[in-house]
Amino acid sequence: MINEFKNFLNILNNHELWLTMARSKLRIRYLRTKLGPIWEIFGTCTLLLCIGFIWSKLWKEDFINFFPYLFFGYIIWKTIVSVVNEATMLFSEIYKNLLENVYIHPFTLCIGIVCKNFIVLIGFIICSFLILIFTKKFFLLSTIFVIIFLFLFFISAISLTLLLATLCLKFRDMQHAINVILSLVFFFTPVIWNANQLSEVNKKILVDTNIVYHYIEFFRSSLLFGHPETKNFLVVLISTLILLISSLYVSKKFSRKLTLWLI
Repeated sequence: MINEFKNFLNILNNHELWLTMARSKLRIRYLRTKLGPIWEIFGTCTLLLCIGFIWSKLWKEDFINFFPYLFFGYIIWKTIVSVVNEATMLFSEIYKNLLENVYIHPFTLCIGIVCKNFIVLIGFIICSFLILIFTKKFFLLSTIFVIIFLFLFFISAISLTLLLATLCLKFRDMQHAINVILSLVFFFTPVIWNANQLSEVNKKILVDTNIVYHYIEFFRSSLLFGHPETKNFLVVLISTLILLISSLYVSKKFSRKLTLWLI
């Protein structure tokens, strides 16, 4: 496990490789477009403006207060969905040919694909700070907690990607099962609705046990209030450690067997 952790750190230090992989995937996705990933940011902002306007009217909320809440939560949810969806295909489809012909450490592929999603997320975060400045709710302390969140979220995303990619390579049905689960999780997670709309009992059952919610709320509270709740911070920190340790174990045990499962 210690050697595997050292490998993980060495791969992280080799940032030129996985940054190149991330940029390459983005170039392929937005081939021959002028704006590239900006189209994704523009499309999401337009969608959320429409949803925010309609939802604020339905729930009799002030649009200026509701839109930041919606935007900050949705961009983290969108990143989680993108990471998970690509993780389910990472070894079995996206990098299948590469794994069949060259040995490359699985963590390298995981970091590369996660980095691609984080490049887009950085664009959304810049928009988030612009929204805070426009609504006059910017806290200088928010910047520190956002950086802490991004570090923990990055490590969690890499670890989760390796776990899901390995699982879906071994058991191909899991790819479709995970997509179904993600659809259900969206409705149980306060992304476009507020957790305070639930009773205390339902909140403890549906929200407090939802790890995805704690990641979203860590980020959202950091921006809206200048700091996350202690509970959200601890859940994210502990989840990150568990995911990292689990991924190191899986990598050590199965990284050499991936090519056998590609057939």
